[in-house]
Amino acid sequence: MSSPSSCPSVTAHEQRRQAMLRLSTAPLPLRPPLGRPGMNLVNLLLAFTGLLAACLVWALLRLRQQTVLVKRLVLLNERQKLLEYTAHYDPLTRLPNRWLLAERMQQSLRHLQRRGTSLAVAFIDLDGFKAVNDQYGHMQGDELLQTVAQCMQATLRDSDTLVRLGGDEFIAIIDDLQHQQAYHPVLERLLRAIAEPVRVKDGSLIQLSASIGVALAPQHGDQTELLISKADAAMYEAKRAGKNRYIVSDDYPGLEDSSPSQPGCEQASATTTTNR
Repeated sequence: MSSPSSCPSVTAHEQRRQAMLRLSTAPLPLRPPLGRPGMNLVNLLLAFTGLLAACLVWALLRLRQQTVLVKRLVLLNERQKLLEYTAHYDPLTRLPNRWLLAERMQQSLRHLQRRGTSLAVAFIDLDGFKAVNDQYGHMQGDELLQTVAQCMQATLRDSDTLVRLGGDEFIAIIDDLQHQQAYHPVLERLLRAIAEPVRVKDGSLIQLSASIGVALAPQHGDQTELLISKADAAMYEAKRAGKNRYIVSDDYPGLEDSSPSQPGCEQASATTTTNR
């Protein structure tokens, strides 16, 4: 008898099973197959351009944030400086105000103690200024105050300080006097400067005078409040003596003096002219 032959169906089935086993155990590709070289370069450039654009947008936003922050810091600094300025300076005349007066006085007093010099505190009150406000109005009065303050400031030395207390009252700190009588020329220049006629915007020519009281340091004391008080009292003595003059505090005998100028009058001298 001949040996039995193999079954064709079993052999075919075994072949399919082996093929499926090989497919199931074959490694999967980790990267997609590359396409054409030209398309790959385009995709790479597009990806790089998108990344670059995103970086630029981020940088611009960051720069904008920093710019806004810097602007806010600058604005805050300017507001702080404005607050400090308005706290220490008169907004109308731009002179130091009464709050800065104490600091300047302390500096001057320390200075004279180190150098052995003197200083004069001159309390200045403009004669008849209320009549100017009543006759010409506060706008003309403010303009006159600004001009007179500039004239007084121009007559003082660099070492001196002119302070506006308020209204028509000023204080001049005449510093670094080498001898007791050295303040006389400064005060005489102040009186002449105040008496200069001033033409305001409406064409009016207004002339003022001033009564000035003087206290000296260290002769009259070395305290700010005491010196200002003595100068204030001497200023009223100058008004009672006829105005348009300066008088030294009578607490230091031998130094009383008044300027030889003619006394002023309570009513402001003013004429109206037409500007050409």
